[in-house]
Amino acid sequence: MPGNTTHATEDATMFYGKWMCDRAFLLVPAQAIVGEFLKSFQEFPPRQKPASFSIDQALEKARQAQEKMSAAAGGALPVQKDEPLWDPKNERLRA
Repeated sequence: MPGNTTHATEDATMFYGKWMCDRAFLLVPAQAIVGEFLKSFQEFPPRQKPASFSIDQALEKARQAQEKMSAAAGGALPVQKDEPLWDPKNERLRA
């Protein structure tokens, strides 16, 4: 058993390019399958618009919901406007 386990991964990644080239022939049939799938959108178009929002918009909406809950609770929930909802140190939403 080698002491350095990264040696094994270095050897494995050396052959990834060869592995990928050996399977390049699969791209042509894959293009045909994807083309058929895309043609199905002509017959069955999407029923609704795709989502167009950003993380900032979602966080602002969450802040507004928090303010509404605070107002409904009679100001029992603290709302700090300058403090972001996401806590990067703990990688979670602030309470």
